[in-house]
Amino acid sequence: MRKRLEDIVCIALLLTVALFALWPAVFAGRVPFATQSALFQTPWEAERPEGMPRPFDEQEQLQASRYYPWYVYLTAAASGEGSLLWNPLEGCGQPFLAVWRTRCLSPFSLPFYAFPVDTAITLSVLLKLFVAGLAAYYVGRKFGLRPGLALSAAVAFQLSGHVYLWLGWPMSDVMPWLPLLALSTERLAIGQARYWTIGAIVTALMALGGDPETLAGALLFCGAYFVVRAGLQRTSPTGLASFGAMAALIAGGLALAGGQLVPYAEFVTKAAATGADNAETTLRLPDLVLAYLPRFLGRSLGIWTGGGELRHARVIRLVHVGLLQLMLASVWLAVRSFVAQAQRRRVDALLWTVLVMTALAMVAGRALGYVPWLRELGPQHFLAGNALALALAGAAAADEWLLLNARQCIRALRRLALYIPLLIALGAAAAAVHHGVPRLDAPPLSVQAVKSGLLVLGLLVLLLATLLKPSHRLMGYGLTVLTAVSLVAAWTPGLRYVDRDLTFPDTSLVQAVRAAGERVGGSGRLAEWPLAAELVPQVYAPAGVVLRRQKTFLDRLDEEPLLLRRSGAPALLLTKEDIQGAYARVRPMLSIDRVFPSGAVLFSDLASKPRAWMLYDYRTAPPGDTAEFDAALPPVVETANGAAPIHPSSNAGQGAASRADITAASATAVTVDVETLRPGILVLADTHYPGWRATVDGKDARIFPVDAMFRGVAVDAGRHEVQFRYRPRSVQIGLYLTLAAALVVLVELRRVFWRAYY
Repeated sequence: MRKRLEDIVCIALLLTVALFALWPAVFAGRVPFATQSALFQTPWEAERPEGMPRPFDEQEQLQASRYYPWYVYLTAAASGEGSLLWNPLEGCGQPFLAVWRTRCLSPFSLPFYAFPVDTAITLSVLLKLFVAGLAAYYVGRKFGLRPGLALSAAVAFQLSGHVYLWLGWPMSDVMPWLPLLALSTERLAIGQARYWTIGAIVTALMALGGDPETLAGALLFCGAYFVVRAGLQRTSPTGLASFGAMAALIAGGLALAGGQLVPYAEFVTKAAATGADNAETTLRLPDLVLAYLPRFLGRSLGIWTGGGELRHARVIRLVHVGLLQLMLASVWLAVRSFVAQAQRRRVDALLWTVLVMTALAMVAGRALGYVPWLRELGPQHFLAGNALALALAGAAAADEWLLLNARQCIRALRRLALYIPLLIALGAAAAAVHHGVPRLDAPPLSVQAVKSGLLVLGLLVLLLATLLKPSHRLMGYGLTVLTAVSLVAAWTPGLRYVDRDLTFPDTSLVQAVRAAGERVGGSGRLAEWPLAAELVPQVYAPAGVVLRRQKTFLDRLDEEPLLLRRSGAPALLLTKEDIQGAYARVRPMLSIDRVFPSGAVLFSDLASKPRAWMLYDYRTAPPGDTAEFDAALPPVVETANGAAPIHPSSNAGQGAASRADITAASATAVTVDVETLRPGILVLADTHYPGWRATVDGKDARIFPVDAMFRGVAVDAGRHEVQFRYRPRSVQIGLYLTLAAALVVLVELRRVFWRAYY
């Protein structure tokens, strides 16, 4: 009971650390999301506080333009105002679940199904930190660590950069489960092949996190650990069975997430830009100084130039895994020869894996740029498991320190007297080289050295105290406090919080656009305005996810602004620069609705086509033809071999009366009541994408791409009811794959438990 009580206390402390780390969000009512960049865009700039600095970090701006709007729509879909399958707010409609990075199915997205978006974000990030700590604590206990030491490892991982610094990105949805995957890998490496089922479930949970690159990096880390660990396991050879179990773990996990991955595979084949937010950066040897001095790049700096190369500080900061953990690696080297063989092999495998993955991170984007699949990964993905490995290795080193006898203590102290000064000297040398690189707002090197020195001194005092009187609790909880304080201090300058009132404030411009109740068009500048965060549909896609068909059409808008009339956007939002530029010749055709103090003008285009309209005069082209669109020419309809979708003789003449009224509309279904005096094509100005099906009076009808981007259906003369429904086959196939994999895993789990207990 005493042991169980201490475990409960440690779990409560993990939650306490998470609350402490998110203090501004939990207790000060701020949103742990960097949406400040929206306040520098025309729709919201009226509410920007005077003197607010412009964000430096380009990646940080993705939170305002991509992830926050997606969370808003996820919340709306959960309340019945949308659908997880289709997002009608951006780019005239896009798949939502299939994008994967929307994290519809991530366990950490559950709060968005029950709470308002700002509250849900806080609960979600709190849940990530707690789960990350809990998983690491469980693994530490399974590795034989005492509660206090397992807690110190858990806090080190819980507050690692991949989880804590990247809380707003999909990376942080993947990483909390990594300790459990590492535990399954450990079991497979020592010959316990039955654990592949647990690993498959964990892999599926990671796959639902919405970051394929981080998932690949985590699997690479565990694969490298598996190979090293199996190589060191000499007394119990793993054989082919363990390698087969490792392959089954990966394949089974991906199959379990088939409901997410199969639609994504289809989306990739249709996308021009998938929304990957991998920063283009490289790691250099001097960058390893951040392992010692995490604030070396400064507080507000997001990107900086060294030798004429653009480099992203948020990525490079991930080199930092905790100064205490680095010092404890020296302790491990000092006590390694006194450790039992099983524990020595485990920790050695962890440290060797760290070295291998760090080496890969150093050559990412250069040597690995020629390797298929790996070229998509950046340094941050190869570094994914380092913090966990060093946290567990450091806790194991502290544990072994407490088991030394008098003679072993003397030998260990002699080694420490060599290793720690050598480690400090290497850090000082790297800092000296790094010191000449331009940076912004970085504290003086002397200040950083003093803070790091105090941390090292605290560790040395703790080692000395436990040397005189060994105590697992003193060592474990002491390391926990030092780790929590050092990591929170290290990452706090890189975190961004926004007052709730400043998170996409409801300005007069936003109110006017929302009141228009129409899809909004405009110049290419509109692609920088994430109106989807206000649930306003728009022609452009500020999230950066663009289908190839959308790109084909949208690329022509700057040269042919009148093409917007075919996009179902009678409301145009233009700035003064737009009116004086590309839209100068269009301005006389527009009617002013409202002029705003910022200089933006809301126009109505009375000649714009509605969302649904009848087309009689058109050009034909074979599928995939990149015929140039021109506002002065009829629209282009793609058909098989370029054949006309309606009989040529019935297409003669002009001025036929027609009516196309949308009688019902949702995210995944649109019903249009059509009345026409002769055959024609009903055009729905929504994005053409696989999975959309049409019926005319209940009978299946083929959908033709119109102007590459929109949907068209041939209808005969008379009155008809045309229905468009989104029923993606890829989602059905993915769900079947998930169910089949779940059945296999459940049968295997039942067999394993039956053997264990009967």
